Amino acid sequence: MAAPSPALLAMAAHGLYHWDIVPGWSKNRVDRMRTVQLAKFSQFDDFRDLLLSTGTEELVEIGTVDNAINRFWGRVEIRGELVGINMLGKLLMETREVLS
Repeated sequence: MAAPSPALLAMAAHGLYHWDIVPGWSKNRVDRMRTVQLAKFSQFDDFRDLLLSTGTEELVEIGTVDNAINRFWGRVEIRGELVGINMLGKLLMETREVLS
């Protein structure tokens, strides 16, 4: 909350920019998300069952706003085409594979 501007506060909250909010964050955010997802889906049967019920379907996080965060963690629609890395979807499918 002590950030010099609301924009910097938002960037700090997301922690997804190329510079580090926490030392090493830009290099380990994917591993941290992987760990969180595995813990979440391992501990909660209803979440695990829901994830496993998707079978082999591709899972895609769809962002409603075109920005770097949504293009990294998911995909956004641009001129009728979905663009982005979809890291969250990839990690969900990876977690599904580990749990099946």
